[in-house]
Amino acid sequence: MMNIALVGVGKIAKSQHVPNIFMSDAWNLVATVALEGTVEGVDSYTDFDQFLLERTDVEVVSFCVPAIARFEYAVKALKAGLHVMLEKPPGATISEINHLQELAEACDRTLFTTWHSQMAPGVSPAKEWLADKVIEEATVTWHEDIRQFHVNNAGDDRDRDGHRGVRNQDWIFEPGGIGVFDTGINAISILTEIVPHPLRVTEASLVYPENRGQPIQAELIFDSVVQASFNFRHEGKPIWDMHIVTDQGELRLERSATILRIDDVQYELGPSQEYARLYSRMSELISSGESEVNVDPLIVVADIFMIGARHVSVPFNF
Repeated sequence: MMNIALVGVGKIAKSQHVPNIFMSDAWNLVATVALEGTVEGVDSYTDFDQFLLERTDVEVVSFCVPAIARFEYAVKALKAGLHVMLEKPPGATISEINHLQELAEACDRTLFTTWHSQMAPGVSPAKEWLADKVIEEATVTWHEDIRQFHVNNAGDDRDRDGHRGVRNQDWIFEPGGIGVFDTGINAISILTEIVPHPLRVTEASLVYPENRGQPIQAELIFDSVVQASFNFRHEGKPIWDMHIVTDQGELRLERSATILRIDDVQYELGPSQEYARLYSRMSELISSGESEVNVDPLIVVADIFMIGARHVSVPFNF
């Protein structure tokens, strides 16, 4: 088993990273680093430099903090001889990831930029089916209620004084937070994986609340045939669906690629184990001495911001 530490103990770390690390026989969670949040029975630190100094037994660091906050820590981890795993999006900028990739190679360490939605059970068979087909039209709907998924970041955790409270994820609307693309990039990561050609955005309309610095809604067109709608103001159950019409039939991915239908026939996919597969892949990469760095979804989002028309809407508050 390899000793691993988590940097960031927020909502996604508690709900996905921690349980999947505990269930794996490849990993031993020995430490966390976070200003808030801890994992019961695991040593916790609030200072990353102190953690590096004291925990020379750690071999791998998995970063779950927002992308805007992790670059310097990832650099320190690689220079300290640790393998690095990055929650999506892997960085606040593309150049950051390029720098980390070069540093990982220089340090002979593994760097893994994870895209958990690419590990959904419907993605691989969808990619295989689309490989020899021409996409004639497609719609992507990625709508969710931000108040459902991005409030109570600390969950039931108490701070170091024993207090528990609601903490909104306002960082999503701050520089580097990418707004609605925090969820929309999951759809983009699936598209870049399954579409049999590079994905090119041709039109983009971005809606910003008047009191926020990042978009809350986006309407997009890729390659003039794929229409995508991302919305954080959605009420009710989330919609994470794709419908792709080709010259040889139709494909539907539903519930974030956990359901696959081809020409109205539903395929048996088995359970969704996105994060279990990510950690299994990280173990494989380290064993083989390789890195896996994919910035394609991040490039698409950057392109969207470059050509997107800006529209202002009513204020948003959690």
